[in-house]
Amino acid sequence: MLLRECVKIYSENGQNLLGHIDLNIPNNKKKEIEKNGIVHYFAACAKVAFNNKELLAVCNTLNEILFIEEGNNGNYVSWVCSHGVLGANPCQIIYSQSENLLILANIEGKLTVNSIKDEKKLNFIKEVDANTKKTPITGLNIMQGKTRHYLVSGDFLGKIKLWDLKNMDILLEINSHARIITSLDVRNEPCEILTGSEDSFLNFWKIEEDEKGDVKVSLKVSFRIADQIIVGAKYLKNGGEAVVSIYDSNEITLLKYEKN
Repeated sequence: MLLRECVKIYSENGQNLLGHIDLNIPNNKKKEIEKNGIVHYFAACAKVAFNNKELLAVCNTLNEILFIEEGNNGNYVSWVCSHGVLGANPCQIIYSQSENLLILANIEGKLTVNSIKDEKKLNFIKEVDANTKKTPITGLNIMQGKTRHYLVSGDFLGKIKLWDLKNMDILLEINSHARIITSLDVRNEPCEILTGSEDSFLNFWKIEEDEKGDVKVSLKVSFRIADQIIVGAKYLKNGGEAVVSIYDSNEITLLKYEKN
């Protein structure tokens, strides 16, 4: 078994290796990981803009949060940040700069909401249950609406949930897929949610808000890539287009659809 102990950081186009960090995981931690048959030390990462610095926050399979920063001479440094109780292993992480919140999701369908006090410590705010019947949350994203910011989550049951980011109330739930959601992306103008799944469907959901802040959702368009497992889907910046990746394929598919 090979336990991966290195973080590699690439340029935005994925072609240039900017740097890497060898973590040198202590032997006692290696044993704790390997006894559970886990080969990945890292679970997920998110960009964090805090205190005039750009950091990378990484959660791992030991319920730790690591912050990574570019140091002198292009070298990268990392340190473990103390935090509130995370419960089961985290599998998703996202940061909201507007609210200064670092949100983690775990394999039992719970979300942990933290504020960043400083570069060494998180303040635990609350834990909320996404009602996934103790199955993993498989995607997190943040969407900016007219009246508020939203947290969007996708899960193992094929459901999307739209949360009020400020108070973490669930505003609506969408039965998007028959199987696990494997990819989730959002657009802000207009508000849309894109999901892909093992069921071979890509669904584009339109989110509408009225002046009172009430929210409604409608299916804008749905695509099926027959007999394929979708593992990645993302909006392109200009809108009206999305790219899709498929399991066991080195090709990326471009989809075009109506913007409005």
